[in-house]
Amino acid sequence: MTAAPSTVAAWRERAWEAHPELLALGATGGTLRRATRRFGPVVGADLGVPHPWGVQITSGDAVPGAEDATAALEWCRDRGGTSGWRVSVPERLVGSGTWSDLVECDRTGVYATAAGSAAALPVEVPPRVDLVEDPLHAEIVAGYGGWMADRSLAELLVRPDDLAHPDRRFVVARLDGRPVGCAFAWWAAGTGYVSGIGVLADVRGRGIGRALTAAAARIAALGSRGEVPDVVWMHATTEGAALYERMGFERVDTEVLLGEA
Repeated sequence: MTAAPSTVAAWRERAWEAHPELLALGATGGTLRRATRRFGPVVGADLGVPHPWGVQITSGDAVPGAEDATAALEWCRDRGGTSGWRVSVPERLVGSGTWSDLVECDRTGVYATAAGSAAALPVEVPPRVDLVEDPLHAEIVAGYGGWMADRSLAELLVRPDDLAHPDRRFVVARLDGRPVGCAFAWWAAGTGYVSGIGVLADVRGRGIGRALTAAAARIAALGSRGEVPDVVWMHATTEGAALYERMGFERVDTEVLLGEA
């Protein structure tokens, strides 16, 4: 069933409201390298990884003033070093005066569904597979290889103290006891967010990714700290989009990552 246009617009608004908070959430942790900084409506996050999207700023759907935007970009240049940095904006803001000197580097779809629908998703676990909602850090890192072959990068993105963060949960799929995939649930600005979905290449096509997505979406729909979200959303690559659409997620926007020429 396709949601009404007004509903899709509301999901889009909620997603972009949460996006700056999610960047800050991703940068928290017990290390000095991770950092966040706010410039008016713009939030910057340094995730502490040597990758262009490791230093990223966004103001969500808001349009920052020139002074805030300039200060945020300078922060990116200082933190990004040789690895680079990115500005995350909705597609409609590409080419706007605020970010007009930047060029497009990448884009992903933004998908959402009502939290009630996410909570009702069936979790169909394939044979010989177990879904673990209290995994070890090493299992999360191993499962992250479903879409990130660089294990050292995965270890930087998910650290042991992340497992105790009150606004995130992790799910790992074990096949015959071996961690083969993972998914994350985060909460921010009254929304539930699903990310990090991946299954190791040698066991794909068995329904493990679908089971992980459904499990993480159901967790995200429960909320955190007594706050129950009204929408569950995610960023999706072209590869994963078809699965998420079959599960009832609808494309509500496109996120564009911008950088210097």
